[in-house]
Parts: sequence; structure tokens; C-alpha cells
Amino acid sequence: MENQHLGTLLSALKTDAKELLATKFEWLRLDMLEKTSATGSVLIYSLIILNIVFFALLFAFLAFGLWIGDLVHNLAGGFAIVTLFYILLLFVLVICRKSVFRTFQNWFLKALYSDLKDSDESPLNQKI
Repeated sequence: MENQHLGTLLSALKTDAKELLATKFEWLRLDMLEKTSATGSVLIYSLIILNIVFFALLFAFLAFGLWIGDLVHNLAGGFAIVTLFYILLLFVLVICRKSVFRTFQNWFLKALYSDLKDSDESPLNQKI
């Protein structure tokens, strides 16, 4: 009789463990879906802002090239000076690429995990 009772308890424990694992898996899946959708929306928002900034800078440097060309009385010279500025900027970015990559990587990771660290329900804060 005691073996039968122990078998029933073990069977119930096994069923409960399966349900717990299934629930935990579903919670983790939904949490990842939430984080992925938040990251995707931040990415789309950032791309929109980057496009606006790109075109604003494009027209600003176009106007700057026209203005410098007017100052030196040579339109091609004005655009050449702006082109040299772009080449200098590119050269500085290539030299500092590791620190630029690290800065953007840290910014991205901080944005991705900022609310994950603060949440009590976060998988990072749960004890196993």
C-alpha cells in the first residue's frame, strides 16, 4: 500500500514538473517575443531618425559646398573642400573604429537590457 501511495505521489510530482516546465517555457517565449518586438520598434525608429538626419546633413553640406564655392569664386573648389572634410571625417572614423564600435555596442546592449535588469519577473533575477 505504501508503494502505491509513493507511486501516486511521484506520478503527481512528475505531472506538476511537466506543467511547471511548460509554463516556464511559455513565459520565456513570451518574454523574448516582447523584447524582440521592443528591439524591432527601437530599430525602426532609429532608422527613421537616421534617414532624416542623413538627408538634413546632405542638404546642409550641399549648401555648405555652394557657400564655400561662392566664397572662393569656384563652385568645384567649394565642393572639393567639403569632400576633403568628408574624407578627413572618414579617416578619423577608421582610426577610431574600435572605440566607435564599442560605444555603439554598449549603447545597444544597455538599451536592450535596461528594463530586463529592473524587472522582478526577469529571468536574470530569478533564482534557480
